[in-house]
Amino acid sequence: MQKLINFLIRNNTVILFLVLQLICFVFILQANSFQKSTFLNSTSSVSAGLLEKYHNAQEFANLKQTNEILAAENARLRTTSKQSYFSLYAIQDSVVDTLYTQQYAYIPAKVVNSTYTYMNNHLTINRGSNHGIQKGMGVISANGVIGKVKDVSSNYAVVFPLLHQQGQVTGRIVNSGHFGQISWNGRNHKYVQLNKIQRHAEFSEGDTIVSDVRSQIFPSGIPIGTIKSAELDNETQFYNLEIELLPDFTNIEYVYVINDLLKEERLNLESATIDNE
Repeated sequence: MQKLINFLIRNNTVILFLVLQLICFVFILQANSFQKSTFLNSTSSVSAGLLEKYHNAQEFANLKQTNEILAAENARLRTTSKQSYFSLYAIQDSVVDTLYTQQYAYIPAKVVNSTYTYMNNHLTINRGSNHGIQKGMGVISANGVIGKVKDVSSNYAVVFPLLHQQGQVTGRIVNSGHFGQISWNGRNHKYVQLNKIQRHAEFSEGDTIVSDVRSQIFPSGIPIGTIKSAELDNETQFYNLEIELLPDFTNIEYVYVINDLLKEERLNLESATIDNE
């Protein structure tokens, strides 16, 4: 208390000046309606600006939670879509039975580490065996195919993206149906290559390339990219296509891991058939 009194005594002149200035300011506002209106408008603008900044800060703080909620909702919608179900009955006697069983389930995950400038790049996601992730599962984003799971721990998984020498998947030309292997030559993170396309295949620059069920980890029809150019290999007589990627591998935040619920049944059947040959 004594320090406060000493402070007031030392600065009594300044304090008295400020008090008199405040009194004069109040008198001016009361005597002049124009100045009063201007002052009130100014304070309102300042207050509104501060409130807007406060609300923007709140929205930014909640952005992480909002993105996680949206990712989970998108995974649920993908899981319940018709493309995630396998038809149990075929067409017989012109009667179509619409009974289905679920084939694909989608697990949302966040990318916590990634590279795109190396010959062999990696992504790390914050989901692992505790969340149902297994080695070999396909990974996509909202824009298209990303890659496949390589290694899994309890709470994390490492993904080989398309930008990896072991990130090959099967790609298909939408317009013609011809398919080949997607690989990466390590030169540009915006492009991959679709190899071994038959010479008689019909395609044009700009045609869309999508995933194919033959990859055994993706459902058909998930976007990969568009045809940029084509070159005929004179030795093999196959076309090698340059594909401009749709996903931006420099800015991947949320992905979806695909669980093929019928994969084990198919692999067991194929293995048994090969063993019996």
